[in-house]
Amino acid sequence: MKPAERFRLTLPLALLLASIGIMVVAAFQAQSAVRRHERQAEDAIRDYATFASWSVQQHLRDELVAAASAVLQPFNHGTGLHNSPRIPPVTDLAHLMRWDSAGCYCHVATYPPIRFLAFTVGADTLAVAPNIHTAPDAGVVVDTAVVLARYRLDELPDVAGYTAAESAWVLERLTDSARREYRVDQHYQYVVEERSGQPRIFAYRPMPTSWGDTIVYAIEFSPRTMGRLFGSIMDQQSLLPPALTRDLANREILAVELRDAAGRVVYRSEPDVRMAEFVSEAHVPEAFGAFAVRVAVLPEVADMLVIGGLPRSRLPMLLGLLGLATALAFVAFGQIRRAAALTRTRTAFLAAVSHELRTPLSQIRLYLDTLRLNRVSTDDDRVRSLENLDREATRLGHLVENVLRFAAIGETRSARSDVSDVGSEIRNTVMAFEPLARSGRATVLLELQPGVTAPLSRDAFRVALHNLLDNAVKYGPPGQTITVRLERTGEFARVSVEDQGAGVPVTERESVWRPFERGSDEAARAVGGSGIGLSIVRDIVDRHGGRAHIESGEAGGARFILEFPGAAVSSRREVLV
Repeated sequence: MKPAERFRLTLPLALLLASIGIMVVAAFQAQSAVRRHERQAEDAIRDYATFASWSVQQHLRDELVAAASAVLQPFNHGTGLHNSPRIPPVTDLAHLMRWDSAGCYCHVATYPPIRFLAFTVGADTLAVAPNIHTAPDAGVVVDTAVVLARYRLDELPDVAGYTAAESAWVLERLTDSARREYRVDQHYQYVVEERSGQPRIFAYRPMPTSWGDTIVYAIEFSPRTMGRLFGSIMDQQSLLPPALTRDLANREILAVELRDAAGRVVYRSEPDVRMAEFVSEAHVPEAFGAFAVRVAVLPEVADMLVIGGLPRSRLPMLLGLLGLATALAFVAFGQIRRAAALTRTRTAFLAAVSHELRTPLSQIRLYLDTLRLNRVSTDDDRVRSLENLDREATRLGHLVENVLRFAAIGETRSARSDVSDVGSEIRNTVMAFEPLARSGRATVLLELQPGVTAPLSRDAFRVALHNLLDNAVKYGPPGQTITVRLERTGEFARVSVEDQGAGVPVTERESVWRPFERGSDEAARAVGGSGIGLSIVRDIVDRHGGRAHIESGEAGGARFILEFPGAAVSSRREVLV
């Protein structure tokens, strides 16, 4: 073994042995301290979670009281009795709310109900006034007479009150609650039930009368509105002392989960968080829905909440060791991954290029044999054969040009360019591409601003545009129209190619420019190709000092945009037909 090779093998081994030795020394010194500190830190974090859960349930009670009070407060007689012979109709619940005549032309509240209810305890009739506002989360309209001047009748949503079965269920549940659960000192009572797989959330307030009847006025909130109410708690002031949170928002520190009395989840601030560690639970009184509030401290910020941080006496050596071992692991892992990736890339590239080469070569041989053996019967057939030969030869030449340009990617050189009429270069490229467009049954439509010039390497620009047109034909449907646009925007000549295919997802609009990257959908992966076309386009644009990006097309497809600097509009205007 040569000394250089021996050194390359010995040095990593020495680093690994050194890290193991440091680990042995540090482990004995730091293990007990770390374990003791971890226990103390976990206890402290759970205490913070307990405080946060209490804070959440307090804020939740306040919000629930405010939401019910905004609608039911006008009918709150406290310990007094209603003496007037006139019983306020259910629509008065809405009409006594604040009216916004300058904005939505409706009644407004922070949390608008979707239905207003009224009934007499012991009776079998339920009065219902649905909120028929076009945006029921933003405002309240309970009848059409007051809004005919502002809304057309057929524009109002068709919001049903209740079916007979629903009305009976609501009346039975609220009557039972009013008789068994309501207490005068609570002012408002919430009822949370599930029906047909959906949570139903009601708030009510009884109004005793001097002649012995008890009128109950109630409101129903939509799950969406209540989700907004629950979420507002996370957006209020800090649920933990500011000295601990360091100006972080509640959502960056805590995850909150609410369950109803039956244990069903009605709200989660973080849908994917694991509510298992650093969790505390508090309970909202039955008058406010009997919600169970579970609060978890997010694991990624748990250490930040420990005042004083991690101990500094014995852990630095261990952390240094872990960093060294991690670095070695990453180096080894990176080398293995790089070797595997290079192998896969080489295999995929060779397979793709071989397939792309064989396809036009097979077509050329086929048409050459047809002509050589004189198997064409008419002059039209002979012309079509020659056109096909020309098309496949063009495709083959373009593939070779792409491979050569791909091999030059990464070289530090700029494109040699001359001031060119960009519109003329586009038309020439599209004219040369016409046979390939016809093979894909595609039509190319040009929308070119006249007289736009820019410093371009003509050959490189045509390769870039050809690649975009070829992609549009491959990934678009047969019979599509491909639109090529040119316009000057500031100092840039903006060239766009828009197809009518499935488009490129936003999350993939940067990765597809990299070599051998394809879309994640099956349709994109089923399309053949060498996988280097877009990387060549990006390299050509970069060499010109320009920009390349992707947008959504007007018809739902993808719009590839190339911007070249140094654009101008020549004084000679060209008339486009």
